[in-house]
Amino acid sequence: MPIPIMNIWIPIIKRDRIAYKTYLDAYKVYKQAKQDVDHLQENMSERARELDMLRYQIDEIEDAGLHNR
Repeated sequence: MPIPIMNIWIPIIKRDRIAYKTYLDAYKVYKQAKQDVDHLQENMSERARELDMLRYQIDEIEDAGLHNR
């Protein structure tokens, strides 16, 4: 008696669905992690610009000779 074709494909389809869902879950985690890293890098760049500005202002004040008495 021949095996119906669906009996062969059903386990493969189920396996592929599980693999695809696993892939989608992993991709969502990856995208969130990448977004977090990008955000942190933006914050680091912003902080570096602020630090440069503060250093510049301190240098300007010191060069002007303005000190507390």
